[in-house]
Amino acid sequence: DMAALVIIEPTGHFGDATWYEVDQFILSGRPVVMLVSGWDVSLFNATLKGDDFFEQDTDFDRSVTVLKRGNIRERLKSYGVDVGDKMVLQPKLNDQLEIIKLAKNARGGVGLAADSVDKTPLLPRVTDLSRAPIVGGGLSSVTLPYAVTIQGVASRLQEVGAEFKPILHSTSSARLHDKVPVFPQSARNLVAQLPEVGQAIPLAGYVQGKMQSSFTLGSLPTLVDDAAEDQKRKASFRKSGDINLLVIGSALGLEGRSVQDIVGEIDMAALTQNPIQLFPKIKEAQMRLLNWRIRLAQLANTRRTTLPLLHNALHWATGNPELAQIADKNIGDRTLDHVSDDDQTLYAWSLIAGLPMLISGLGLGAFYLRRKRLRGIKI
Repeated sequence: DMAALVIIEPTGHFGDATWYEVDQFILSGRPVVMLVSGWDVSLFNATLKGDDFFEQDTDFDRSVTVLKRGNIRERLKSYGVDVGDKMVLQPKLNDQLEIIKLAKNARGGVGLAADSVDKTPLLPRVTDLSRAPIVGGGLSSVTLPYAVTIQGVASRLQEVGAEFKPILHSTSSARLHDKVPVFPQSARNLVAQLPEVGQAIPLAGYVQGKMQSSFTLGSLPTLVDDAAEDQKRKASFRKSGDINLLVIGSALGLEGRSVQDIVGEIDMAALTQNPIQLFPKIKEAQMRLLNWRIRLAQLANTRRTTLPLLHNALHWATGNPELAQIADKNIGDRTLDHVSDDDQTLYAWSLIAGLPMLISGLGLGAFYLRRKRLRGIKI
């Protein structure tokens, strides 16, 4: 019943039974949009140090850049799409990264603080949208955070007669690297040491035309445990079909988190025997939640273009491409202003002491007006 399928930053392993459903949807001709990068970038996140709960300290400058090894790259090659595993660094045309850090306040608590805003090669910006009518409507440029290359697999495309059309490109001065520095400031030094690609390389593209399934009739996975139902579902197997597959080499700063991602693994049996284990778990969950917020806040500047780009892709996928030519309303996040500890204390006491006094004053004023009105009533 779905009109389109959108898959955002798949980093896990797609089993055959799961991918079979995706494969059949692709071959149905309905549009599929995939945002694929694979780079997990944590800049200035916090981590707990030490095993003793009461003496644990917090490291506020933990930065890690990791390429997650899922199997989405191998899966997409069957449809003529080659997703690169090297990040595209663009030294000149790039966007701002808002350096948001976790910081301790005077009372020992932890909160978010805006440190600085800095342009970085990790956030390449695309200004030539002339070849991207399906996603570029209403935009003069777009930023692709932590982007990778998206190219066609010529041998596969020629075999089936499909066509790969690149729509977003880097500049010719971009660099490719698979060991991205953990700090954005050091990316500039790295870029100076790397050779230029020498030509514009695709960062997004789509495949249209006839395509064969990545499965054969003899290699279909078991879909359900019931044998009769399994055979019934396999009877509708599509061997080929016309596809509309759009792949963008960036997650566009979107990052989902499930409850399990935040809470982590909990052994209920061990927790029942030793309930005190719950307290470290709560502290770790709070840290994961704060880190998630910080990662989203750091890319706040890029969402002026990434969200309209996503909207345009969804318009195309749902059969309303004309909506992509209408510019979205301005999208932006308020900057996170740093509030000093003295100001925080002032605000706190204003609420603690000032609010009750204000309520009392309003009550006395209402009482006075009521008495005055009663005195004016003649019996």
